[in-house]
Amino acid sequence: MPSRTLGGLEKYCFYRNYYNYYTCVISVASYSSDVDPSDLCEALKGLLVEETGFALTIKLDRKENPEFILLNRILYTDLVEYRDEDSFDLDGETTKLLDTKFSLIEGTQPLWKVIVFNRRHIVFVADHTVCDGTGIINFQRLLLKHINTARNIQNKIVPSPSSIVFTGGDDVNFMDHTESYFDSKPSISFVIRKFAERLLPGRLWNIGGRRRLGKYKLLGTNLPIPQEIRPSLHTKSRSISIDRGTLSKLLCLTKKHRVKLTSLLTYLLAKSFVNVLPQEMKRYDLPIHIPVNCRQFIDFSAIQIEQPWFTALAGTYAGDIQTTLPAVMSTKDDSIDWEYVQAVQSRISEVILDETPQYSVGMFNMINMRNYVKAFSGNFNGIALGISNVGYFDFNATYENMYYKVEDIWFTQCSGVSGALITANVVGFSGGLRITLSYDQVIPYADKVDEIIEQMRKYLVS
Repeated sequence: MPSRTLGGLEKYCFYRNYYNYYTCVISVASYSSDVDPSDLCEALKGLLVEETGFALTIKLDRKENPEFILLNRILYTDLVEYRDEDSFDLDGETTKLLDTKFSLIEGTQPLWKVIVFNRRHIVFVADHTVCDGTGIINFQRLLLKHINTARNIQNKIVPSPSSIVFTGGDDVNFMDHTESYFDSKPSISFVIRKFAERLLPGRLWNIGGRRRLGKYKLLGTNLPIPQEIRPSLHTKSRSISIDRGTLSKLLCLTKKHRVKLTSLLTYLLAKSFVNVLPQEMKRYDLPIHIPVNCRQFIDFSAIQIEQPWFTALAGTYAGDIQTTLPAVMSTKDDSIDWEYVQAVQSRISEVILDETPQYSVGMFNMINMRNYVKAFSGNFNGIALGISNVGYFDFNATYENMYYKVEDIWFTQCSGVSGALITANVVGFSGGLRITLSYDQVIPYADKVDEIIEQMRKYLVS
């Protein structure tokens, strides 16, 4: 059985097919040179041999029993499509591709594909069952390595529909489940408290819930979400580009104030969001969701004693942090309340160190999805904001004499992955910071996202 932590996977697969409820994640890498199909074909061969996690699919029956399957054979045309457009519209194309649907019924096809736009823009689209945010960036890193290696291969063939890029066999390594290799486990009291927190009606939980974030008092009442709203299940994606100089300034500021960039971005997104709310809505607390890459909790040395090939580059190892922000942010100017940002940072650190999100490792927080799926019975429930920061990657510093280089990189995901009204998807690289906001087309305040984009850009560059 290949390595996958299965937190929530069965129910996710059930909701996914029963409700026709698809969620996928996307990364976009813009290359310095036109991508030769022969180089891409050879690169995929090397990538799939190095990381067989990308050669897996899932077969699902209606009893919620997903089975991971190693594909016997993958053809070039199973994975790759070339498209030529007058110009590459990042927001428009990613919005359309977020509607991509992969079948889990037969378990015979890969759950990801590559679309090459105008020979320069490589878009990797993957179902969230087999790839998380970190996984899709790892794919782009591996592809860059292998496509530069392929550039030097002599007598490459031009790929045809029958070209084979992967063949499963006895020599392919499988990996055992990794649950037993996590460094620590949450206490029983923590699990019970979390179940109570997530299953009790919000107004009952608020009676005994947290009252403060640092020195800031929580009202105890979350931002009300209008009732009778059914999500369209179509995600829109909007982008913000921050140059390298501005990113360097932001990193210097966060270092000076002893906070992480994620905490600052959480604050700025919340401030931008509150700024566009009607006055009567500005006083409510904001529930937020921050995914955690739980690869950091795996004891790799213990696994590699039995499985020397283990990498966890592919797959889904996403836990989450949830907390609530008090509505005390001033939106009248561009100043930053660093005490507030430090309080957010302390809360994130507290959750990771003291509460550990390992129990929700696997797909992602299933409570969010349940809340989102409740929309089918007439109501939209979910958290207000999500921040998904996959980190900083210096793609072009890894390999010498590179012909292909990554000039830009983006990351976005379906709105239902986190169940948030709006999710900021963040990735940093040598060219700066790239942020996309993803949201369902009919969620509350969808018509305000353009204003949120402008506010956040203003805060980031000021």
